[in-house]
This record gives sequence, structure tokens and C-alpha cells, in this order.
Amino acid sequence: VVNVRNGNFQDANGYTVNGSVEIRRQANNSVQLNFSSFSSDRSGNLFIYLSNSANGISGGVDLGSLNFRNGSFTVAVPANVGVTDYDYVVIWCRAIGQSFGAAQLN
Repeated sequence: VVNVRNGNFQDANGYTVNGSVEIRRQANNSVQLNFSSFSSDRSGNLFIYLSNSANGISGGVDLGSLNFRNGSFTVAVPANVGVTDYDYVVIWCRAIGQSFGAAQLN
């Protein structure tokens, strides 16, 4: 059973996103994303998705608005999503319909 996967953010479409992310199953079986040293050169209308594509969100899971432009923070993952269900964490701008960056989970 895989309980943790992690990755580093890579820029996309001319935008800058840095930092790392970890998806982890907790002792109580809940799953969360832990962002470390995260930064984005833009803010506003950005959302966090779990996806199986670095450049798209089709079929992915919307984890809500990106409320932090910089720093370390944790985001809850829905109970029906497992650690191995998705391969990317994508920072998506709804206003322009593009990825600002993604981290491949290994």
C-alpha cells in the first residue's frame, strides 16, 4: 500500500510556480496534500486540482481555490480519492483555462 507520493512543481505556459507537494494518507485514513516552500508569480482565480495530465484538468478533482501565493500549507483531499488515483497536482487558472504549473507525483 502506497501511503505517500511527492513531486516538485514545474512552470507552465509562461507562468512561474515553485515548491514541492506531498500527498499523504494519514493514520486515520484521510488523505491530504502538503505544500512546502510554495510560490507563484501570480495570484487570483487559481485553483488546485488532482489530475492525470500536467496540462489539463479533465477528469480531475477540484480541491478548491489556491488561497496562498507563498508558503507551506495543507489541503484536504476528498474521502473517495486515494494516494495513487492521480499523477499530478495542477495549479489551474480558471479565467484563462490554463495550467500555471504542475507537480508530477512519484
